[in-house]
Amino acid sequence: MVVIIKYPKKISKKTNETLDKLYYEFFPKSDPETKTYLDLDFKKANKLVSKFPMSVGVAYDDNKIIGWSEIYPTTKEIMHSFAYKKISETQLYNKSINLPIKKINAIYFGLYADEKKYRHRHIITRTVIAQTKYYLDINKDIEFCVWPYSKQGLNLAQIIAKHFKKELYVRED
Repeated sequence: MVVIIKYPKKISKKTNETLDKLYYEFFPKSDPETKTYLDLDFKKANKLVSKFPMSVGVAYDDNKIIGWSEIYPTTKEIMHSFAYKKISETQLYNKSINLPIKKINAIYFGLYADEKKYRHRHIITRTVIAQTKYYLDINKDIEFCVWPYSKQGLNLAQIIAKHFKKELYVRED
């Protein structure tokens, strides 16, 4: 097994469909909670990766997508509004997507998922660390936020925050 992680500047329709399939393994359409999460459709995904390099990381094993992560660069003001439930995940995206990269001083850990057989290999952890480091190289004064869907998602965000010695804002339901 040789896992390759790519940070696309453009997401193909085929890749987007594969990511959607993996996404709905974690967030079933029948789950009422899924309706509160951002639907990162093909157009939004491409706007995100074209505006913010390294915002999406895709892990491959032998050209097969096995996992991915999405982070949302934003500002502390927007992130705090989100963390304290004043705005939704969709509003966080909409308010953040047109920000100049130099104004970024917060990261929302939006989503990370991998196929079951690849879990506990730290593939997604390494992916999110690389994504986060990219933005910390631009601005060292970045804060982190997560809205965990699972215990594992919270654990990963805590690992990243600890790795970079940063506080983690946790939006809770």
